[in-house]
Amino acid sequence: MSTTRSLTDPQFELFEQLTARPFLVLDTEYCRDPDGDGDRLISLALVPVVRGRRRSATVGELYVEMNPGVPIDAATRAVHGFTDADVARKRRFAFHVGKVLAALARPDAILVAHTGADVRVLRRELERLDEAAQATGRLAPTGLADLPDLPIIDTSTLPRLLRYPGIGNRSVISLADLCRLTGVRNPQAHHARADARTTADVLIQLLIEAARNFTYRDLPSLLAAHDRGTTHTPKLPQYLTGRGLAQRGPGAAHLSRHMSPMVHAATAGEIDDWLGRALECSRLRCPHLRTEAALAAPANGTAILDLLIALLPQLTEPGQPGTLLGAVDALLTGSGPATDPPSKPALAFSRALRWWSQQRARVVASVPCSSLGRCPDCQAAAGCPRDLLYQPVTRIATLGERHVLDVSAIKDRLFGNRSDRRVHAWSERHPRETAYMTWLVATWSVEHDRDDAPFIDVAISKNIHHLEPRLALLACQRIAETHAYTTAKAVADTCLEHASTDPAYDELRLWTTWHEQAAARAAKAQAARVITHPRLARPPGRVHPNPYLPQP
Repeated sequence: MSTTRSLTDPQFELFEQLTARPFLVLDTEYCRDPDGDGDRLISLALVPVVRGRRRSATVGELYVEMNPGVPIDAATRAVHGFTDADVARKRRFAFHVGKVLAALARPDAILVAHTGADVRVLRRELERLDEAAQATGRLAPTGLADLPDLPIIDTSTLPRLLRYPGIGNRSVISLADLCRLTGVRNPQAHHARADARTTADVLIQLLIEAARNFTYRDLPSLLAAHDRGTTHTPKLPQYLTGRGLAQRGPGAAHLSRHMSPMVHAATAGEIDDWLGRALECSRLRCPHLRTEAALAAPANGTAILDLLIALLPQLTEPGQPGTLLGAVDALLTGSGPATDPPSKPALAFSRALRWWSQQRARVVASVPCSSLGRCPDCQAAAGCPRDLLYQPVTRIATLGERHVLDVSAIKDRLFGNRSDRRVHAWSERHPRETAYMTWLVATWSVEHDRDDAPFIDVAISKNIHHLEPRLALLACQRIAETHAYTTAKAVADTCLEHASTDPAYDELRLWTTWHEQAAARAAKAQAARVITHPRLARPPGRVHPNPYLPQP
């Protein structure tokens, strides 16, 4: 674990700038609402970090436990240990809300949390106070509008932005893994107060690393690059930005219909019943539909694929089409020779792109997810199936009948000078799919210690390298090695103009940010250094670089 003593004077000056404002570290423990109405707070902790140091337990910390008002489910109880008996005599959130908001009422503070769950749960509890007041026709004494508007730092994503040593390619990291990286010890995991203190210590380590590498010149530039919004308008995928995102989950009556999945070869009547359940799941944005489809895929994928996607026009609200298309994705990936046991694929490789040509317009015309409703994949920040469905289709078409990629498949079917090769035959009618196929081949080449440059060069020559974010990232890395970074940046910017919910766009965005910072650091290192600290200046009269050697 690093300390500020390991910093040079210029690094320590930067650390002081990065910690110029106080941080309020939030952590909560909560349980699920059995009716699907979000989550319910059980405990909440706020730990201040002032001038780069965590305050002691007696100065400024807040910790409260409360009755969630609903039974604590067994899965949640196994995580944090709270039981119904533990909270039976506790006060409800409405009793503690005043002291919580008072602790947050520092206009210069920055709110810190690990992942978006804590802010999401806090906002939902405040919304419930508003809803209770509206139901009784009275004005809420305290509600969501009273939540101070503070900038947010998310310590689960900040390490990737700072390129913390050991983070690798992980966009999000758990608190336990981050503790292992930074050397911070958590004495009581899944306890709000201990987790908040641990997150505070982890934050200090991250800021020390940012100061050591001169990653950002000050705190405002770090907040701008991190860009996680504020408590009023959070930007993390899992945050609630309003009541519309607090979607009610499916009730017990609907969940009971999932007790008997269709894992056998079904009759026509059973398929009709399953499709009716799929339509109901889609309208409820049920997260279990994808699992249902994956279980049904090996024995029934071919029979239900076209019937399932034909339901798309009946779904007219945000989040509903994405839920159904997530099930279509599960049908495509849950069947075929590669499954265990092997099964007949829901979509034959020979008709994959032809099928996609027929369905593409229907998918594009469907209602996208928004703040009024999101599909389960969007809620999990995994990318909306509306934006990603071309990928499993292209994978099926690329891998072929044997569902494997090897040298003979690449040479005989995918790449080469002959006009019947897929890279030539697909590029005009299916340019994005061709770009994704190229990325699959390039990735396979790297994994098998082969050169991926020829495939990337073909994509660049056909001007399809900017149509798919994964391929665009490979192309940018190759262009940056052989040309100026500005050329690679132009490719990335062109690709990002059409960014969707695909997480690969975030990777491309992060690559450009990292290279911009690297270029700025290189320019700063080459610039003439002006010593502003008196202790670092050379004493008058010293002319030799080593004062202990004889003077000439």
